[in-house]
Amino acid sequence: MRTLHSALVLGLALLTRSAAAQVGAQAEPPAPGPLPESAEQADTGTGFDPQLVAGIATWAVGMGFVVVFNYAFFHVHDLTGDDTLVEYRKGIPAGDSSCEAARQGVVSAKAGAAAPSDVAALCDRIDSTLLLRNVTLPIGLVASVVGTVLIGTSDTVVGNEQARSWDVQLHVARGQGTLQIEGRF
Repeated sequence: MRTLHSALVLGLALLTRSAAAQVGAQAEPPAPGPLPESAEQADTGTGFDPQLVAGIATWAVGMGFVVVFNYAFFHVHDLTGDDTLVEYRKGIPAGDSSCEAARQGVVSAKAGAAAPSDVAALCDRIDSTLLLRNVTLPIGLVASVVGTVLIGTSDTVVGNEQARSWDVQLHVARGQGTLQIEGRF
């Protein structure tokens, strides 16, 4: 047992010497340099940029809302083309809303059409999806634009170059509003 222990210790010593020989002078840690005197000297631009992180997060959330908008847009298209609604519509007089007729319990004149309660439930799903569609696009676009502006004006992206600049101007007046974004690269 003692021989095994001695062999392991000898093997570790040889491995350690071999590794130290391969690393050579790189094994020594660098000597510490002088410490910065102020916070401005300490900030070298390689640190954490909260504006960049907030911009990326805001842009990602905005794109998430745009994805939800796309889902809702195509889902409304699928629901309005559903056979249940299409067949029920054929028995409702032209110009009348098939959803309102179904909610009032009007039976379709088309033979074999769905019951008004089934069509009313489908119309409720369409209304909910329309609301989702109409809310998510503006929120997604605004969040994406705000995220893009935050990213574009962050210290990490802009750096110390004076050639790059962003200018965002919002003008609001009675009955109109404009948003002007200018950038130089």
